[in-house]
Amino acid sequence: MATTTPNLGLKKPAQSDFYNVEDSNGNSDLIDGFKGEFDKEVVDSRARQIENIGYGVQTGLDVIASATPDMNVHVQTGVIYMPDGQRFQFDVVTIIAVSAANGTNPRKDIVFVSSAGAITYLAGTPAAAPAEPALPAGAFKLCVIDVPATDTAIEQAQITDSRGTIKKTLSEHLAETTHIGKNKQVKVYSTASQSIPSGAYTTLVFNTEYYDDAEQHDNAVNNSRLTCKEIGKYLIHSEVLFASNATGYRGVRLRINESIIDGQFIVGAVNGNQTSITFSTIRQLNMSEYVEVQVIQNTGGSLDVLGAGSTKFGMVRVG
Repeated sequence: MATTTPNLGLKKPAQSDFYNVEDSNGNSDLIDGFKGEFDKEVVDSRARQIENIGYGVQTGLDVIASATPDMNVHVQTGVIYMPDGQRFQFDVVTIIAVSAANGTNPRKDIVFVSSAGAITYLAGTPAAAPAEPALPAGAFKLCVIDVPATDTAIEQAQITDSRGTIKKTLSEHLAETTHIGKNKQVKVYSTASQSIPSGAYTTLVFNTEYYDDAEQHDNAVNNSRLTCKEIGKYLIHSEVLFASNATGYRGVRLRINESIIDGQFIVGAVNGNQTSITFSTIRQLNMSEYVEVQVIQNTGGSLDVLGAGSTKFGMVRVG
């Protein structure tokens, strides 16, 4: 009696059965069909790999007003990768009806892709100074719509795009980030020594750059800062050299946005020699966040942190 294979359902004749051309052809068709589906999945998988560098809008999904403005907006076709890695493709334009304007106060509404893959509209609360509604967990915002009091038609100028920069292709991503040498990096120093008072943390300044490939430092304006120009994890490092003095201790710490303290180090003074402190830390930085080095000493008087390249500060994006 004939049986079938468990996965493709191919017919397996028994030893006593005669050869059946229809069964053989049917098995061939099943194998060929599976091969076609497998090849398509390989192509689709490669396409997803090329697209999926992080998450966000890959193509399209811009939100536009009606050609003749009314209370509708139109979400265009496109592809998006969600924060949890899901991929959603929208092949038809989605028309969204904006709720009627309040008679007294303006309102901010949002349009987003939900975590379930639905293009969704959420009206805000009317107020004299309205705030947009909270984005649901796992969702990705496409735009904010400003709805003035008594408004009867949404103009394009009322729609603020929230999609951000379209994600890079895999080849572009690899070209920029496959090794540290091509990542954002900066290293600076000061040509002159800096006098540090006793007993209080002082922020160091740096007026010369070894290198700076993304305008992360300015030699004159806010020259104590290294500023993040691309979100990511950064290896932050510094070498500080204090002038010779045998009294007390020396300390170095990292300050982020003038408030968050990270990587604090305290050492005893070196008797009869200069005191050197080297430190490094890895820290997640967001766009426009900046880091600074602060130092402290307690000799009872002023003490120099030495210049001429003796004291250095830098960071490089590593992830």
